Amino acid sequence: MANKVFRIIIGIVILAGIAIGGWMVLPGSVKNPILAWYQEKTDDNYAVLVDSVKAATVPKNKKVTFGAMMEGVSEDSTWTIEKMSVDDAGNGSYRVYADAYKVTVAVENALNDDGMVTHTNAHVRIMFDISKEGDKLTIGRKEIEEGKAASPMQIEVGEYVYGASDQYFQPTLDCLAGMAVAPE
Repeated sequence: MANKVFRIIIGIVILAGIAIGGWMVLPGSVKNPILAWYQEKTDDNYAVLVDSVKAATVPKNKKVTFGAMMEGVSEDSTWTIEKMSVDDAGNGSYRVYADAYKVTVAVENALNDDGMVTHTNAHVRIMFDISKEGDKLTIGRKEIEEGKAASPMQIEVGEYVYGASDQYFQPTLDCLAGMAVAPE
């Protein structure tokens, strides 16, 4: 009897290890939609954070929202959140990720006038650091409001990471905004 219980426990441990290992090796294009679905169903702040960022406009592109931009660059864009430092009431700091896969981004080369920097079939990830205090959401010192510009913390295109002070940061945002879905 004890031998049978021990085998069952070992079997459960092995299956859990396989499931965790499988989750860890899944590519983001598979894992992020599952994670977004799970967060949408289980986290009360998911919709508040994601919907606020989606409704904000892209800096220097006042008619383009982040939601429309991400829909324009990929049919399979995914929004996920990460709790950085959050209390029991849901107040604190969050990181919101917007991911799109198989995107082609062509930005004018900042080093010379002769060409473009092109990323083909790239993974694009835009990150926002957001503070939540009650109903107030802020990025830095600016409150997030529908129709107002919100600046992301960084943009990853393929293996390149562009911070807000990088010369390719705004041109990359402009290129992505140019692919936005027109409002209906």
